[in-house]
Amino acid sequence: MNHWHKLVVLALTLLSINVTTWLLITQNQRDGIYPVDADSISIPIFDTVIGSLCVLPFLLLVSFLPSASFVARLCSRGIGWAIAAFLLLLSFYAAVALFALSGVAYWASPHHYPIAVCYSVLLLALVMFLATDTRKLFSNLSFQGTAFGGP
Repeated sequence: MNHWHKLVVLALTLLSINVTTWLLITQNQRDGIYPVDADSISIPIFDTVIGSLCVLPFLLLVSFLPSASFVARLCSRGIGWAIAAFLLLLSFYAAVALFALSGVAYWASPHHYPIAVCYSVLLLALVMFLATDTRKLFSNLSFQGTAFGGP
């Protein structure tokens, strides 16, 4: 998958999280689901927006790092470099995955399930992209010869 396609998919899921949060919370307030003396509904809305902005650089790295030419050159140097590149990429994926998992856990309550589903879609996309990126990183390696210290 092209890195631009990956970025579009991840950005659209992030946008859907924010739009769904805003629409659902405002609708829940109009429907009287929240008590009238409850805190402002803007707190969870802006919390979601700020969290999304914090995770956006990681989405950019997840989208563009596997396609970078220097990563391919590093991976061609041997299994050690490929593992280091994979661990770096995995740390970026883990940051976004923690955001998605915490969103699922936070919003998995009655009247908020659509928000949790949007976070789950992001998590599902991350798992799919991690699998394809892992395959791409390790596809050019030759596991013969001295890669593992063999003859």
